[in-house]
Amino acid sequence: MFAYGDDLVMRRFLFVGALVGAVFSAQAQVELVDPDAKPVRAKKKVVPVPSADDDDLTNTNDTPAADEPDPNAEPDETIVKPSAGKSLPDAGVKGAKGADAGVADAGVAVAAVPAGPQLPPIRVTRLTDREIDAAWQAWRKANATNDVKAEQATRADMLKMKRESGAFDAETWAIGVLRASRAHQAQGDSGAAVEQALTASELAPNLPAVWSGLANAYFEADPSGLGRIFSALGNAISTAVADPRYQRAFVANIGAVILIAYVLVTLGVVLALFGKRLKYFLFDFHFLFPRIAARWQTTVLALLLMVMPVVFRFGIAVTLSIWLACVSMYLVRRERIVAAVMIALLGLIAPLGRLLVESTAFGDTPAEQLLRVNKGGPGAEAAAVDIARIANEGTATFPQLLALANLELRRGQLESAIVHLKAALAGQAWVETRLGELRD
Repeated sequence: MFAYGDDLVMRRFLFVGALVGAVFSAQAQVELVDPDAKPVRAKKKVVPVPSADDDDLTNTNDTPAADEPDPNAEPDETIVKPSAGKSLPDAGVKGAKGADAGVADAGVAVAAVPAGPQLPPIRVTRLTDREIDAAWQAWRKANATNDVKAEQATRADMLKMKRESGAFDAETWAIGVLRASRAHQAQGDSGAAVEQALTASELAPNLPAVWSGLANAYFEADPSGLGRIFSALGNAISTAVADPRYQRAFVANIGAVILIAYVLVTLGVVLALFGKRLKYFLFDFHFLFPRIAARWQTTVLALLLMVMPVVFRFGIAVTLSIWLACVSMYLVRRERIVAAVMIALLGLIAPLGRLLVESTAFGDTPAEQLLRVNKGGPGAEAAAVDIARIANEGTATFPQLLALANLELRRGQLESAIVHLKAALAGQAWVETRLGELRD
């Protein structure tokens, strides 16, 4: 055993030995770097370029030779080394325009920078309703003469013209082709019927009638094909919900049914209470007259009084109120309260009906005109005439100006489209994106 002093010396000796070993181990893992050496970019591959003054390039410790790959360099990055006595800032590479001259003066080989993606030019298609009508008449003639090849060719022309004009729906064409499809179906030509119904769905994909017609054509051709039949019916329902013409009509019908149902329920409740207690009213009404009056006479007089509101057209609320007043003394409290509240609520039928009509009306309104112009199909120019007149007067709204400009863009009238888009810019800055397309 060591003494206390020997043990302390031994511990100090072991601590110093461990510290020296750690220093040498760390030095062995660090590469000595010359502080006077030029910094070399790691992960870069330096390619020397020969010049007139330097024929042979020698390898240095800092820079690997061109034919020896640098293990620290990335394969897709390359640094171009200028000739002796010249540096990159003095090489004269200042921009895309002076790149060739700077490279020639400095003797530097610079790889060509690929240009960015170029925007395709705007394709302007100039079409008028006269040309569109001509395509329609050509198809009608081919279909009437049963010329199959001509009918298919003219039908393809209509689809092509619809795409070129940028129209969302060519509804008049689609309805005409759908009627021709039904005529072929009646003649027993199911193949032509389905083919024309499919064309109708391409001409007006947002029209519910063409999808229901396509479902009917599928069913007549092959009733076992339930998949495509229900798919067409699903498209018909979805387009009907999305189209404001059918959506608003559906809401108006549902609202009208609810209002009429409430009127009928109120009428039934009051008539039930009135008929149940009428005999008591007629009995007591007889005692309002002298004894000489017969009961049948007083009964006729009472009935005449009760039908007077109907004869003079006082309205259903007034009529029911009079009838309820006649028998109210013979009703229990809850019957009187229910009947009175139901009759009072009849006063809201007129304002609710007016509100329903105003909020759901679409046919023969400016909104329907805007929809026809936005779709851009056949007949859109006729609907756009009134909007153009309002725009010239300076009273057109933003939706009207935007719809008119969109139609003019589809028909190739760029100058008018720019004018109307500028007019629509008041408070609508996002329209500048459409103007930017034209300026480019």
